[in-house]
This record gives sequence, C-alpha cells and structure tokens, in this order.
Amino acid sequence: MNRPHRSRYLHPPPKGISPYRPGGDFSITYSLENPAEDGQVRAVTEQSAWITDLNCETSGSVTFKVAPNEIETTRGGEITVLYEYPEDTQSFTVKIVQAAKGSDPVLTLTSESEMEAEAEGGNLEITFTLENPAEDGELKAESDGWITTTINETTINVAVAANDSEEAREGTITVTYAWSGEPLSFTVKVIQKGILGEAPFTIEIPENGIKINSARVITTRLDNSITWHSDVLSQEEYDLFDGDMEAYFRYVLEDMSAYYGYTIEEILKNGFLYDKDNEDYTYTNLESETAYKAYAVGADYEGNITTQFCLKDFTTLAMTITDLTFEIETVPQAKSVLMDVYPSDKEAAYFATVIDDSWYDAGYSDEEIMMQHIDYYYYDILYYGLYFQGDIKEHLEEGLYPETDYYAIAFGLDLNNMEFNSAMTKVEFTTTAEQTGASITGKPVKRPEAKAKQQRPEAASVKKQAEQDGKAMKAIRK
Repeated sequence: MNRPHRSRYLHPPPKGISPYRPGGDFSITYSLENPAEDGQVRAVTEQSAWITDLNCETSGSVTFKVAPNEIETTRGGEITVLYEYPEDTQSFTVKIVQAAKGSDPVLTLTSESEMEAEAEGGNLEITFTLENPAEDGELKAESDGWITTTINETTINVAVAANDSEEAREGTITVTYAWSGEPLSFTVKVIQKGILGEAPFTIEIPENGIKINSARVITTRLDNSITWHSDVLSQEEYDLFDGDMEAYFRYVLEDMSAYYGYTIEEILKNGFLYDKDNEDYTYTNLESETAYKAYAVGADYEGNITTQFCLKDFTTLAMTITDLTFEIETVPQAKSVLMDVYPSDKEAAYFATVIDDSWYDAGYSDEEIMMQHIDYYYYDILYYGLYFQGDIKEHLEEGLYPETDYYAIAFGLDLNNMEFNSAMTKVEFTTTAEQTGASITGKPVKRPEAKAKQQRPEAASVKKQAEQDGKAMKAIRK
C-alpha cells in the first residue's frame, strides 16, 4: 500500500541574533518536521570572518562563535542554515548584528511583566535580552522571600513556594544590571492564588439514572452562602486539560461568551450560576459506553472560583443494536405521502416519519438523524405513546412540497433508554406535481427541521440553560 506523502519543513527561529560586543558563543535554534532518513543539516557564512566554528552536530541547534568587535561601528553578517536531502534543499538565513565598540548595554524584558502562580506553588520563567554587556557588568535579581530566582544567560528560573493562606498574595522580582554607567532594571509582578476552601457539595448519580446517552445527576449545595455551577464533561475532555478543572471552567465561559455574544459577567448573572440548594438534571446527548465526570464548583459573579471542584465519575451504558429491519412502501401525492411500514419484529417499538435532503446537506449521519428525532419527540414518545408497533398502513405525512425528493424512514426504539436500537431504513420517493382538486385524508404528523450543525470549539461544550433578557442561552454538546 502506498504511503501518503508527508511534507518536510525546516522552521527558522523567530528573529535574528544580536551578539554582545565582546563576542562569545551563540546558537541558532530550528525545528525540522518529518526529516528524511538521509537528510543533512549544514550552515555557512560568507564575508563574515568574525563568525567562526559553525557546528550542526546537535539536532535542532547550530552553534557558532563571534569575535569581539573592536571597531566603533555596528557590523552585520549572515548565517545560512541548509537542510539537504535527495528530493530538495530547504534553507533559511539569520542576520547577525553585533554592536559597536563603546556601545552602552541594553537590558530588555521579553516575557510578560506579570505572572500567575497556583496556590501549591511551582516553577515559572522570565526571559530577557542583554545587548552590549559591559566588562564590569553584573546581573542580579531580588524578590520576596517566598520567591527564589536563578539567573541564566537569557532566562531567569523562578520557584514559587506554596501559599498556605486562603488569601492571594503578590510579590515582585526586580532584575538589575549594574555597570559603570547608569544601572538598568525591570520588574516582574508575581500573583499567587490562595488555597480554596472545601468543596461544599454532594453529587449523587442514581444507578437507574445512567442510560446509553444520558445520565441523571443530583447535586446538593451544603453551604447556602455560595453561588455555584454544575455540569458534566467527558474523561477525554478532562484529560485534554490535564485535569486542570479551573482552566476547563474558564474555557467553557469564554466559549459560551464567544458563541452567544454575551459577556462572561452577563452569562454568570443570568442563569449559569445557581443560588439554590439543589440541582436535579438529566444530561442528554452523551456518547454511549463513555466515561464522564459530573462536577460542581462555587464561583462568584465576577468569575472568581470560591471552592474546590467536587467530581464524581460515571460511565454511560453500552448501546445494543438489534437486527430489526423494515419494509416501507409509499404512495406519494403532491403535498403528502401514504406510508405502509412492515417491521420484521411485530412486537418491537419503532418510529416512522419523512425527512428531506436538508438533513444530509447539513452533515447529519443516519445515527444523528435518529437521535435528533428522538430528542425532538422525547416527551411525546415517553408520555403520549408517539411510536408504532406492528404493521401500519396508509400512515399520512403532510406538509410536503410538490415534485421534491424525500425519504420515508423507520428505526427501532429502546423505550427504557429512549434511544434507537436498530439501523435506519429509508426509502426514497418524489412527490408528484400539484393537481387542482386533488385531496387526501388522514392524520398529519409534525416533524423537526434539519438545522445547520454547530461547529463548536475542540475541547469541550456544555449543556445547560441560562437566561438573558428572557432568551434561552443553551450550549449544545457536540
């Protein structure tokens, strides 16, 4: 079997290099995508005798030496990095600009001037550049006692100790370059979160509430002074965020804000956060035989998380597909059709209706079409018996358009789990031309319309209801 062609790419560094006036050892970093087995990286420089000792032995890096600049003007050179393999040669060129003799040092912070740390502490990094270092220059960093720094050539490693208080705290790192001239410096603020309080919730998932594509979750607030939110996410979504529930929670809010056009504050104040003791909710549109996590968390109307996350695992049931099949016969008219449906199992519950091409044009699969119809008719099926058993004859579907292609469909129903349990049988037919005076009688049946499928962001989505100005805001689980 032929393997698909995979392009090879040599990616250059983001910008050029400005060596110190005294010279020294420097490097160019690059990345190589899909390298060839017999590919080779080499580097060349022309008319730049002060750039020497080019070395490509380490993958992803080209090292070189720069001689001191003993003249009072800036000088420039170039290094070209080539990746050669039988089919092609790729390359990029990096400009080398060395400061003149006698130039003053320049200290520049290249990372953010404000950093956040979790309550448990951790490691952060500051990046900077120092151009034209003086022979008598010294770089040092000073910080609060709970912050430790280690200075490297172009980075500063920052170690933040754990915060044992519920209150957030702020610290400052001041980096100074002292030399014979005016000292140079920059500051970086470190904001560390406080520890969160206990998760004041209980989450109950009744065993009989877990279905193939749904689950009933009962969440109870134990502290009536907090506002809170509850939902479910898949184990896959949880792993995608490396278990960082706060990052996931922020993502959901930003996702909903972008999707509905409301600010995060509007979403929080209009239904997303609860101020009640109990939430008994059945989540639908879940994947069968899939691991999920129900969660609850306290938050305020400014979006600050006020408690730990409370999590509870569950797995949806496996779907059982029967060998139920159907024979369908149609008698089309201009604006209606009569359907005869003969199931292979006369005791089986099933659903039958008519759809048009718009479902497939919108990108729905047969399985998704069946799920959409079950969701649309959920209460009619469950409480009013809107389904069939045994043969049906001359079942009328109205509201069609003349001379239009349609499908008569039928599929099995699992009434205990409210899911489909067979493949969908479909028979194509075309309505006739409209004729004056023609009529047909029977009982009409309502149908859902195919709507454009929403392309949601990749990681996660929620199914909850919130209200803003009396309009429902509902995130649809993909």
